[in-house]
Amino acid sequence: MACPTQVQRSEFMRSLLRCSERASHIARIIRAESSLFSLLVEEKTGDSNTKLSGADFKTLADVLIQCCVVAQIEHEYPCLAGRVYGEEEASFTNQKGETVTVHVDVCSNSASAPALEESIQSTADMLCAVLDKNHVASLALATAVHQQLPVSTSEEEVVSADISGQLDLERVSFWLDPIDDTSDYIHGNETPELTSGIHCVTVLLGAFDHHTGQPIAGTVSQPFHHRNTDDGVWCGRTLWGLCDGDHRYYSPSLAVCEPRLKPPQGTSCDLVVIGSRNEESSLVQLFQDTTSSSSSSSCSLAVAVV
Repeated sequence: MACPTQVQRSEFMRSLLRCSERASHIARIIRAESSLFSLLVEEKTGDSNTKLSGADFKTLADVLIQCCVVAQIEHEYPCLAGRVYGEEEASFTNQKGETVTVHVDVCSNSASAPALEESIQSTADMLCAVLDKNHVASLALATAVHQQLPVSTSEEEVVSADISGQLDLERVSFWLDPIDDTSDYIHGNETPELTSGIHCVTVLLGAFDHHTGQPIAGTVSQPFHHRNTDDGVWCGRTLWGLCDGDHRYYSPSLAVCEPRLKPPQGTSCDLVVIGSRNEESSLVQLFQDTTSSSSSSSCSLAVAVV
């Protein structure tokens, strides 16, 4: 399949959002069944253990989501092959100590029913090796991987934003974190706190200019943003932004700031820096010192640790 070097910015942004929506869908499917979820956790070891904060874990969700996103992007834009980078290795060790390489074959939306069924079965066979021959769970996950999802609210926002112009793919690379805050994904509960719990889990996907390092577009998805009031099923939320030269667009919901993220009363800030509770204290202090050194009537930076 030929890959154009120029694509419409709007379609490119919609592609990222479709990847994010599928990633969130898989994250919810995997965590929905506690007896299944307990089989999926593997402690990171060796070079893949970043040791940022105690024991670092990965789950099948991390690996499977990363493989899905990489496969989807490279399927839609073959010229980006080899330029989609992720935090996880494409392997998982099951309870028998067998290491399985996780891979996903992507079907186009116009694929025939037999072709789709073949892809689902191929993915299910691979997952079976990870899940110790749990055929029911493997087929359920494989179906989720290849399921055609409805157009999301975020994708509709992009259409409404009337994003113009084209993007040069020759300068684009990707980085993704399939499950950010894996600890809360594994252990997180439903809490009203903003700083912990399952609702803090995110899927991060960003496109950047590999010549300059400058960000071009990105999505932040919360797979467990809220529960549906009718059936109690988890629903997600995705925030997005695109900045390419003078062309800047972002989720309308970003304009509605959480109260704790608003600048101090009587000041106006150009930037808000949001840091994790696990950030190094020296880094947080650096930003806070920068804020306090600004004039009392106007500041260029606000800091929130959540």
